[in-house]
Amino acid sequence: MDFPLQLPLLREGSDIDVAIISDDFKGMNLLERLEVLGLALAKAKITEPIEALGYTEEEFAAQGERTFVGDEIKAKGIEVKRSGLIRILEFRVT
Repeated sequence: MDFPLQLPLLREGSDIDVAIISDDFKGMNLLERLEVLGLALAKAKITEPIEALGYTEEEFAAQGERTFVGDEIKAKGIEVKRSGLIRILEFRVT
């Protein structure tokens, strides 16, 4: 999984929160998804502090209000990259 990003400027002590939506995550548990995301970030030589979450399209679409995905990512997220079947959204947790 490759996803080159233009990263925003960070404030000291903060991280970048991103959600990666891709059906490549089908059949993976949380630990497997985090491992794939971590390896992809390392391969892209991204060293900024990033908190990445991975969802399939179906999982992402199924989340509504009163869920973390619905209230934080969908409501506040900004799509920063779309490449084929992969979407990347940046969001800030408040």
